[in-house]
Amino acid sequence: MTEPTAQEKLASLLELKLVTLPISELKAWEHNPRVGHDVKGIAASIEAFGYLSPIVVQKDTHRVLAGHGRLQALKAQGVTEVEVTVANLDDKAAAAFTIADNKLTDISEFDFADVGGMFEQMGSKMAKLTGFSDTEIEAAKRSAREVRDAEAVGAKANSATIYAGDAKAHGESSTMFITMPSREKLREVKREISRLQAGNEKSIGQVVYEVLCKPESK
Repeated sequence: MTEPTAQEKLASLLELKLVTLPISELKAWEHNPRVGHDVKGIAASIEAFGYLSPIVVQKDTHRVLAGHGRLQALKAQGVTEVEVTVANLDDKAAAAFTIADNKLTDISEFDFADVGGMFEQMGSKMAKLTGFSDTEIEAAKRSAREVRDAEAVGAKANSATIYAGDAKAHGESSTMFITMPSREKLREVKREISRLQAGNEKSIGQVVYEVLCKPESK
């Protein structure tokens, strides 16, 4: 008898089943802690890539545990039947799973330099399907360019260097470079700078200047 795979063990543990149900039978959870879904964005993603992540529902009740935004988007598209994953969880475990499904994705962070490089390759139309705003996409692309410059300089200097951006001084462009003791430290600093850049249009240079120089208010 062959040893069950990790996926089979997990399916057995939760008694997961993939079934097709009338969409009218799916019940949105009235206490769902995540609100304000980007229904149009989710619908555009499903249209572009397909229905790749099935909605998860509770066995017997068909209460939605994960996929409230997808449910709204599919209803808006006029879908009448949908494939769902059925999980055998009691009410307490179902509530915990729904909260975890939303919260755990918030804990992770993006490496915006790497994401920016991907955005450059996929083009603006595809990049918009990721849920990032135009401002965030351009900021990520800028981070990718700045890090590439840093890596080029770091290779020449035989050390890890981060490019801190251009600053206009007396009509001329000046450049600042910061050298790190290791590539590991460089990646750590990149992650922190990306976090500080998220949601704004600040360059790496601006972030470094504000954090390190702390200009006094006049």
